[in-house]
Amino acid sequence: MFDRYCLGVDVSVWQSTINWETLYGNGVRFAIIKAAQGSYKRDKLCPVHLKKAKAAGVICGVYHWMDPANDPEKQVENLKAGLEEQDFSFLALDVEQYWSDWKEWEEGMISKRYSGKVISDQALACATLMRATFQRPVLIYTRASFVKDFAPEMSAWLPDWELWLAHYPYRSGRVRLTWEQLRLNYAPTLPSPSIPKGSQDWRFWQ
Repeated sequence: MFDRYCLGVDVSVWQSTINWETLYGNGVRFAIIKAAQGSYKRDKLCPVHLKKAKAAGVICGVYHWMDPANDPEKQVENLKAGLEEQDFSFLALDVEQYWSDWKEWEEGMISKRYSGKVISDQALACATLMRATFQRPVLIYTRASFVKDFAPEMSAWLPDWELWLAHYPYRSGRVRLTWEQLRLNYAPTLPSPSIPKGSQDWRFWQ
């Protein structure tokens, strides 16, 4: 199945050492690189990843983690400040946070949650501002189960946006494997990720 798609990688500060030439030589043609989070954090390795990935011939996009607690204008201001003089082709808005207490999230005991309306309203406002500010394509990163369980209000506007969907049809846990093993043994058995209600298609599948 991998041979039917264009392959890419999702990277952030957690991937501090990347051999982009090796990735390109093994079929990776795009990267989506974390740039910022909320109104309070920027990924310090984003400029480095962008420069090295582009030098290897990889098409680059960037993504912003949407924090429902933060004002959309301030979030986009933070994102813009982190992307000054950076070269990229598209953006994505990461919509997956439903918890309001990060300590609870770290402990895996979430009780405080944002309403679906708050998540939906903040995400749409952020995405719209990103598109107007950067004048580049903007995708929404989420998963069908997130929309269903935490923010069904998003279904009212998601069909108007390109989607980067998360859907992992694998057993839980970590594995160590080579790129060739990944290509031969870990191609997804599903033809498509699950798509949020009302949407028709997807652009990227994580």
